Amino acid sequence: MKKKLTELFADFNAISIIGMSKNAGKTTVLGKLIDEWAESGMKVGLTSIGRDGEDVDIVTGTEKPRIFVTKDTIIATAADLLKKSDITKEVLKTTGINTPMGEVVFVKARSDGYVQIGGSSIGSQIVKLLEDFKELGADKVLVDGAISRKTLSSPVITDATILCSGASLSSDMVQVVKETAFAAKLLTLKPICDNNVLRLIDQLPDNAGKIVGIEEDYRFSPVSLDNPHNGNRSAAYIYIRGAVSDSFANKFIMSNINLRGVTIIVEDGSKLFITEKTFEKFNLGNAKIAVRRSINLIAVTINPVSVRGFSFDKDAFREALKKELKIPIYNVLD
Repeated sequence: MKKKLTELFADFNAISIIGMSKNAGKTTVLGKLIDEWAESGMKVGLTSIGRDGEDVDIVTGTEKPRIFVTKDTIIATAADLLKKSDITKEVLKTTGINTPMGEVVFVKARSDGYVQIGGSSIGSQIVKLLEDFKELGADKVLVDGAISRKTLSSPVITDATILCSGASLSSDMVQVVKETAFAAKLLTLKPICDNNVLRLIDQLPDNAGKIVGIEEDYRFSPVSLDNPHNGNRSAAYIYIRGAVSDSFANKFIMSNINLRGVTIIVEDGSKLFITEKTFEKFNLGNAKIAVRRSINLIAVTINPVSVRGFSFDKDAFREALKKELKIPIYNVLD
């Protein structure tokens, strides 16, 4: 028998939920997890890197499901959004974290009801919020996010991730499957196994630069895109700090840096904001991409219905993704 979605997260405390697009089903997944954990006696924490829970999307103007929480749920949200929530609430703690919607505060739901959530999008602040959730007694914390801010899924922020995809991404099911599979591929890139390289990266000075060449004897030197042969004559690895955009990646590839047989290391898959076409260019250059830390992508959820009035065959959609992915696929309404 297939496990409940919550059973997949038994060993994880902080779970990020990221959507491939708006209306990908994140709110429905949030509600399902909250309900199942509440039934089992778990105390759930909830926050968001943006804004969620409104009945009409403020960007698209389309209707969307609201977030329903059960009594004793702990919520970190912007103060202005508390006015738009209909729960009876107890303020637990202020955070000093300011957003355009007011300071982020912790409240406990003293009744069941609907809430709107909005919080910080800064990684270090999210980490602090997660620490506060633990101190306040939350057993599981759900962090609502988006593919455009997938850094939320970084293993230094959350323990595990759910990727939500659906018909709202495109009317072409084949295209949705392709884009979802590629997003999952980036999020699940394999970690580098050479402990000497990992120790070297940990010890790199701040002035080592964004791109660092590492030789087989573990000597390192900065690599310049303007003078690519400097520091890259015999590199076995190239470590890239921070985010890698599509434009940066293409400039990197076109700089004539020697990529043959080189392993390119990034922090984790959430730092890669590149297209599949750009990713394949690295393969054509006989290079491979690995990560410093792996992301725990535990499940993909699907929403076969689009707010634009069309839908996919739910079984065909699930089966098409199952052929591409080796992780569980869930339709939480099925």
